[in-house]
Amino acid sequence: MIGSRLIALFLFICLPNALCSTDTDRYRVGPEDVLSISVFGKMDYKVSEDVTLSADGNILLSMMQSEIPVSGMTCEEIDELLTGILNRDYLNDPTVVVEIKEYRSRLVLMIGEVKHPGEIPLQKNSVTLKDLIVQVGGPTGDINKTVTLLRGDGIDADKPLTLGLDQLLMTNKHDAMEVKNGDVIYVLSKDKNLPIQDLNQTVYVFGHVQKPGIVPYTENMTVLRAVIEAGNFTKEAAPGRTTVKRREKDGKIKTLDVDLQRVMSSGEKSRDIHLQPGDVVYVPRAIF
Repeated sequence: MIGSRLIALFLFICLPNALCSTDTDRYRVGPEDVLSISVFGKMDYKVSEDVTLSADGNILLSMMQSEIPVSGMTCEEIDELLTGILNRDYLNDPTVVVEIKEYRSRLVLMIGEVKHPGEIPLQKNSVTLKDLIVQVGGPTGDINKTVTLLRGDGIDADKPLTLGLDQLLMTNKHDAMEVKNGDVIYVLSKDKNLPIQDLNQTVYVFGHVQKPGIVPYTENMTVLRAVIEAGNFTKEAAPGRTTVKRREKDGKIKTLDVDLQRVMSSGEKSRDIHLQPGDVVYVPRAIF
């Protein structure tokens, strides 16, 4: 009970700061981010459209003939750039409003005993591990858990770091620890934790399975086999909408759709893909 009260107090104090960017921490866009851009002109002229940054970090508005590089820029900087181009070549004295509709360029995976696990977008240039725990609603249950961080790339990619959740949330010792694109974070009760060296030889199954959690990886393991190892589906599960999150070598997170309902009903084993160590399997709830 005391642990739950401490968690609630911590979230109440920290949530506003975790979700709001300061002027010095304005988000800089990257490939796959989606922008909502509105252009206003004279005579009630208005055009609004959603544009997605290309892999090269460019955007193309419907009224323009060539792509504009914007990767690494803030919304305010993109606004200023587009206003200048439109005023020069297309419209007289336009007004441009640029907003971020979807954060997609920098993602991490939050796995385990938190209120909102899954793929989490990093919505600030600098996001700490503590910020991220707050962003997903904090832990479920008590605070007697460990947090394990697997880096997406860099020199620490093969060196998982584990610390106590209570130490992370209730002290300032790790306040400067940042998460980066492609990181995977496990939050697990201490009695469920595997040795650190084993995490690179596991898969994680969560959602509507009987025993969500870490499953030891075995050679040629498929998605259905991992679900069975996790106790099989619950009555509310939607096997046909199962997904697998996989971290690629470049740190990007890839999503694979696996129709396990079809695999089970038709026996099409070729659709039951083979897993790789570190894969995350998610079984959603059926929509009734």
